[in-house]
Amino acid sequence: MQAENEFIPESETESTVEDEVEALTVEDPNINIKSLDDYFSSPVHPVQEEALDCHICKRTWASTPNHPRTTRICGHTFHTICNTIYEYDNHGDGCSYGCTYHGWTMIQAIRRVRRNTQIETIDTVIENSMKTKGFHTDLKDLKQCIRKVSSANTSVSKQYKMVKKNIVHKHLHAINYVQQDLNDSLKAVKKGDDMKKLRSSIMIYRRKARMFYQKYRVSLRDLRDRKLVNVSYSVGWVLERHRSMYSSWRSSIRIYPGKKTWRDPLSNTTA
Repeated sequence: MQAENEFIPESETESTVEDEVEALTVEDPNINIKSLDDYFSSPVHPVQEEALDCHICKRTWASTPNHPRTTRICGHTFHTICNTIYEYDNHGDGCSYGCTYHGWTMIQAIRRVRRNTQIETIDTVIENSMKTKGFHTDLKDLKQCIRKVSSANTSVSKQYKMVKKNIVHKHLHAINYVQQDLNDSLKAVKKGDDMKKLRSSIMIYRRKARMFYQKYRVSLRDLRDRKLVNVSYSVGWVLERHRSMYSSWRSSIRIYPGKKTWRDPLSNTTA
């Protein structure tokens, strides 16, 4: 696989093979391009007459002479900020006039063809290099170096994997004890009275919130953004049904290699 940022000598990229590259058809069936030259030689969706205002904000160009404009590939022009917000709100790069093509689709098609051209150029360079004296000898030496690196990497990788296996093997009983203790402690919390109160309060809230929204068409986020209700981010995240209140992974214990040592979390003294 070719590297994305691989350097291609300028003298080699000038010898294009676009005539042999299959044309790519993007979203609009009338758009059939091989390169930027094809795009500039045959305009895409030409605008018949220039609009007198921005189609998004409806402000005229005469009233906003100091604001930058952006002309899309289809030829329609908008205020740069209006176009950016429109793309963000619509999760894409479609034109507000309803053009049937998308700019990024065309750009990706052109870039793909250009990349294919570069790959063919590299293939030609390699084919010519294979005819050069000494190429196969240098390639053999390079392969030998790669084999040595691969062999050493395999050995080190096995040792890294064995470290974890050996640690678990030596401390298996202690790890299983911690695992069981963790499971029992979490089970006690989940079956406790406080957890029952929490779940009951969430059910009551959701019933009230549904009735509130049906009556006023205002959500919890709308109220929180306007500081009409005071709710923390973590609680609001749960009330908006993004996740449960407490997940088991929060109580997991992870041990990483390093110089950091464990300390007693219930002790006020610092080591």
